[in-house]
This record gives sequence, structure tokens and C-alpha cells, in this order.
Amino acid sequence: MAEGFMKRTCSFLTIAFFIFAIGATAKAQILAWDTEGLRGDEALVASTTTNPNVITSGLFRGNGVLGANVQDTFCAEGFTTIPTLDAAIAAHSTSSFSATAA
Repeated sequence: MAEGFMKRTCSFLTIAFFIFAIGATAKAQILAWDTEGLRGDEALVASTTTNPNVITSGLFRGNGVLGANVQDTFCAEGFTTIPTLDAAIAAHSTSSFSATAA
């Protein structure tokens, strides 16, 4: 009885995986960043996938935040608690990107 349950469970999980995989690949991406090969401490990374109807600035780390050498990532450390958004922007303690319809 347990063997039949396991076979049904494995079959269900296999079918669910394929439905998820097909659904995930069928959707259009607007922006994506592939960080493979990056050191991790770059201040600006351009998107590797950009929908032609989008204008983007890239992924940006403000100079008030330290980059960290963590291979294959866009990494930042040293964020401090800043009381307001305006103060964080003034201190360049931000990570950001922009996307605008073309």
C-alpha cells in the first residue's frame, strides 16, 4: 500500500514540476540580471535581459554602501540605519534601478 502511495506521489510531483516549468518559461521577462562571472563588488550592472519596450538604468549600488567580493552576485554590505529616505539618498546608502516604458 505504501508503495502505491509513493508512486502516485512521485507521479503527481513530476507532473506538477513539468506544469511549473512550462508555465515559468512561457512568461515574458521585463528585466533580468545574470550575475554569473561578476566579482560582486561592482557598483553598476547592466541588465542582461531587457524587454524592448523598457528603458532601464541598470542595477546601481550607491557609494555610501560597500561592495563585497562574493563571486557571481551583485552584493553590498555596510548598510547603516538611517532615519529617513531623504537622509539615505543624501548619504548614497542605497541600491536601486529604474525602469521606464519606452
